[in-house]
Amino acid sequence: MRIATIAVGLCLAGASASAQETPTAVFDIETTGDLAEICAPTTTDGESEAATFCYGYIVGAGQLYAEVIRAKSIEPIACPATVPTLDEIRTNFLTWSEANPQFAGERAIDGLMRSAAATWPCS
Repeated sequence: MRIATIAVGLCLAGASASAQETPTAVFDIETTGDLAEICAPTTTDGESEAATFCYGYIVGAGQLYAEVIRAKSIEPIACPATVPTLDEIRTNFLTWSEANPQFAGERAIDGLMRSAAATWPCS
């Protein structure tokens, strides 16, 4: 019981500390174009926050994709020979999105998956 109380206390302390912090950047990602804009390298002060958000989006999408594959809900759409780095995925996505502006208005996750499928096809 004491361990559970400590764990709850730590969670609440973390939540209140997080609530007190003021975010310096807010990213509103809905479309492939939005994600490309955030993932594009810049020279502004917000570059590290944008890069962190971009990499976080890629990691989250990758984890979702892996779990959906594991659950056998979908067939694999991208089959790289080795696990690509986050920067390889980001660079591939940016190159693909620049070459395929017709997909800029579709959901960000769809564009990211399209770029992976185009680069690392399974067939």
